[in-house]
Amino acid sequence: MAETVKAVSAHYGSVIHTHCAIVSVVDELSRLAGNAGDMETRDCISAVFLTALGLHINFYENETQENQVSGGLVLCEDLSQRLGQLFWPEGSPRAG
Repeated sequence: MAETVKAVSAHYGSVIHTHCAIVSVVDELSRLAGNAGDMETRDCISAVFLTALGLHINFYENETQENQVSGGLVLCEDLSQRLGQLFWPEGSPRAG
């Protein structure tokens, strides 16, 4: 998820150097999705990003059940694909 946010940001000329900057870009992507009329993506960006943060924390704490981690990964992958399609329409960086 963070790599997709960084890729989209770099595509538009901004390089992310801190975790705080990722959060700022996520907020901006949410706003832009709403401005583009994609309310579903706008509404899920922040929620799924919080899921991604939880997965990151769980990597160190190992407190989450495997099925919850799997479900969170699916949400993050789905949103990464949506962000690529919305903000990188000529071809997602993962389209390789």
